[in-house]
Amino acid sequence: GIGFFPDVGASYFLSRLPGETGMFLGLTGTRIGAGDMVYLGLGTHYVPSEKIGELENALLNCELHGSVCQEVEPIINEFAEKPPDADLVRYRDVIDRCFGKNSVEGIIKALADENNPWASKVLEELRKKSPTGLKVTFRLIRKGKDLDFDSSLKLEYRLSQRMVRHKDYYEGVYAIVVDKTHTPMWEPNSLEKVSDDFIESFFEPLPDGA
Repeated sequence: GIGFFPDVGASYFLSRLPGETGMFLGLTGTRIGAGDMVYLGLGTHYVPSEKIGELENALLNCELHGSVCQEVEPIINEFAEKPPDADLVRYRDVIDRCFGKNSVEGIIKALADENNPWASKVLEELRKKSPTGLKVTFRLIRKGKDLDFDSSLKLEYRLSQRMVRHKDYYEGVYAIVVDKTHTPMWEPNSLEKVSDDFIESFFEPLPDGA
């Protein structure tokens, strides 16, 4: 939405979410709640806000010895509750069917072919995004499946250095964050104009070897 890409390790964890949910979240920027966090494995427990203070005190006062995770989990379980229902469950079939395509263009076409209100809304949101940002994100998430965490962070750093030099990033930040017109003028302004060679250039090693 601002001409950038999902960073801070997103290439690692989005690529490992169930089915094509990671690609869906990466391309659309959809915000999810606690139910979806637990459903996708991004969260392990659901603790209501009003219990967080008690949980914090219990953790601060416990004695840790060997396996921290094993010792902490029973404490968290005392305060954990059943998470809210996951919204994405209702759309998993459509998400996996549409976002499993081998290109952003393929995803766009699949959503259009679905011919249902939810898919149409997702399609409308995707068409507002930076075409370059969408294609970089698509390639990054697909590539992330084969990378360990350290390699993912290194690749995202490389991409960040390239993306902040691209016009879309400044255009997106200004239109969304500063001016708040929410009408960025992307360049190139369509997926068809974003070549594979152009996207590949973002992933090439940096000149200084960083």
